[in-house]
Amino acid sequence: MSETKNERQPWQHTLTDGLLSVAGIICLVCGVVATVMGNAVRSPVFLGAGLVLMFAGTFDRFESFKGLGIDVKARILDSKIEQADDALQRLRELAELSCEAVMTLSAYAGRWNHHQTQSSGYTLATRVTAMLSGLGSDTQTIRHALKPYAEIACWDAASPLVTQLKQLLDNRLNNLNGWLGFAVNGPNAQDPAVAVGVADMDAERTKVIAFITHFNNTLPIPLASFPDTFLQLFDDAPLEATAELDVLRRKALSLKQGMQSLSSTSTVGDPDSWFKAVAAAEAELPAA
Repeated sequence: MSETKNERQPWQHTLTDGLLSVAGIICLVCGVVATVMGNAVRSPVFLGAGLVLMFAGTFDRFESFKGLGIDVKARILDSKIEQADDALQRLRELAELSCEAVMTLSAYAGRWNHHQTQSSGYTLATRVTAMLSGLGSDTQTIRHALKPYAEIACWDAASPLVTQLKQLLDNRLNNLNGWLGFAVNGPNAQDPAVAVGVADMDAERTKVIAFITHFNNTLPIPLASFPDTFLQLFDDAPLEATAELDVLRRKALSLKQGMQSLSSTSTVGDPDSWFKAVAAAEAELPAA
């Protein structure tokens, strides 16, 4: 809410009003005394001066004081200032709502044809932050408005790596199914050594299937769970250590700092490093 007039006035104004009022009272008293004593010359001078000084010291309490072409509207001016403050507050609220809608549409609508690039999303988020900050919006409100951008930025960065990890899991499961089918139906199916191998492969197959189920249930990853849940997928994947898996883990780790910033502040602290890490993550794995 806006400040009142008395809160906005410096102490000099208050002192001046007080001195004018006191001087006005003294002049009025002198005018009354002069009138009683029959001094027709001094009486109107003191009374007139007293009235002028009293009005000068208290004119801010009058909505309209007309005289000699002067129109004082102090209280109306205060009312207008309060109305302007209220209008600014409503404008701030409208801007916060509009910016949140803009970020949501910009982040999600692109799913239908092409996704928003990291650089364009960051540029829009920076402009929205500057506008809301200029209107006096608090940090929490700004972060809430930017949340759709942060969610999509994290997921767009994670998606290529998640897709490639899922491909590695599917390939491993297909290989295990093929080996198990051959071992069970092959000419050496009754060999004890083959039976041990079949048991081991079946146990691994069970682990891979369970992880794929967990993997599917984890997606999509909520913003608050980045980057921990995202990185945990690569650490817990039941896959043999291969060059492909190592590359995926390094790429995922390179996104950690940017995802932490997006998750906690809804923006990117170091955009250049983030853009480079995302571009590297989007690159295809080298052929095995």
